[in-house]
Amino acid sequence: VNTTDDCGWTALMKASLHGHLEITQLLLQQGATIDLVDSGGYTALLLAASNNHKPVVMALLDKGAAINHQEQTRGWTALIWASKRGHIETVQLLLERNANKFISDYNGKTALSWAKESNKPSVVTLLE
Repeated sequence: VNTTDDCGWTALMKASLHGHLEITQLLLQQGATIDLVDSGGYTALLLAASNNHKPVVMALLDKGAAINHQEQTRGWTALIWASKRGHIETVQLLLERNANKFISDYNGKTALSWAKESNKPSVVTLLE
């Protein structure tokens, strides 16, 4: 279940990216390693959060996914991704699960900075 392709992607990463909850759960039950990273440092949680797949994010967090993991290209976390894209339900879930909203990316921007810059007022309100 942890076989990777040339970019380091696992089946869990691909299922999470596309919001396939049942497949994500099956892979986790079969022993998929939850926090494996691809060549850019992305985890299944980052991929699910960046694409607003709240049920998958919840399933991954329930199994212990590293909520504050930063990918290697920009230093973005799941919260930064979700905030930047305006995924309010996913942002709310991450905050409820104690995601650190003060983590800065490699350019010094936080989730709040990205929400403001991306004109996501509902997310800004949650983060403030």
